[in-house]
Amino acid sequence: MAWSHQGYAAAGFGIPFGLGIVVFAVLFSLIRWCPRTFYRMIKAMFSIKHYEGTSSDAREFIDIYGVQISLSATTFSFLPPLALLIMATAVLTATFVLFLSELFLIGRYVSPNSKCPSDDEMDCYTTVNSTYFYCNSSDTRIDASLGSLVCYRWIKQNIETVEILNQIGLCGGLLQAFGWFVNIFLRLLLHVLQRKKSSPSERIFTHASYSYNTITDCYQYLEFLGNTVLDYVIIRYLYEVIITIERMNFFIMSFLTSSVSNNKDTYSNTMSCTIDNEYLSNSHDEQKDETTNEPDECGKKQKFQKCLGDIFLDSNKSFNTVWKIYYRMLKPFIEKFTTKVPKSPIRKLLEPETVAFEKSERLL
Repeated sequence: MAWSHQGYAAAGFGIPFGLGIVVFAVLFSLIRWCPRTFYRMIKAMFSIKHYEGTSSDAREFIDIYGVQISLSATTFSFLPPLALLIMATAVLTATFVLFLSELFLIGRYVSPNSKCPSDDEMDCYTTVNSTYFYCNSSDTRIDASLGSLVCYRWIKQNIETVEILNQIGLCGGLLQAFGWFVNIFLRLLLHVLQRKKSSPSERIFTHASYSYNTITDCYQYLEFLGNTVLDYVIIRYLYEVIITIERMNFFIMSFLTSSVSNNKDTYSNTMSCTIDNEYLSNSHDEQKDETTNEPDECGKKQKFQKCLGDIFLDSNKSFNTVWKIYYRMLKPFIEKFTTKVPKSPIRKLLEPETVAFEKSERLL
């Protein structure tokens, strides 16, 4: 007794679904009881490496094209293995379905006024009203009044070795193509995450010595950018507000800018904002003052500048936004130094009213 059209269609959807459940169960068993075998398979399919914890480094992590994702026992540590499990299940299920499609539950589409498929006897149904038509020979021509047909057969007859080898080769190529697709997709996804996960705690407060961060680069770019932007917004404010036409002296303006932007008390303001509490680094690589065991003035200056650089980028490169935020910290120093313009050590040395140069005398 032939199956109905709905029965064949249901089997066409049910078999891949059941096959996917079987593949998922097998892979879940591997990752549960034989994780090394599972991760070796993942490495062969997607070039994703797994590193187990050692005596020197207890962290277990996976390396996804240079980005290390920890598998430590945390609340969401199951997500990376689960993602790999689902990804591998989808790829293997699609490959197995392709392999079986020409060997088991074969489906053929037949256009109107054509001959029956050359796959021996098949159960055919019209695409309009599912009228049954039996094809018992490839020489049988289908009546044009029936329209197009969909024909089914459970098992292919007279399978040749060449056909099986062709299916294996096709599945191998498809598996490799899936691997390339996953590779490209993950690289694009990591690139997007690298931009979106660039939060202040990662992008600003992470020292180059903090090896656990593999998402963002070192903050040096923000530091250099912040230094330049800081000099510009200070000198612009001095030019537009403080320095009048009568007092205009570009040398004095330069000294004022340098005094405000390079004053150590300015950078100490960052400490009052608890920025140091968010600073991520390996302590043996970070410079500290030997007497106080605290980051030195150079470290404070770096934090002050890289925060400014990040604000500048996040505000769509708005100098006004940067100045609105930093003016409150710089205001006391601007008022102090504009009242009495400081002198650089070179000026103190060269100006005659403070230093007198005399001819050396021989004491002996």
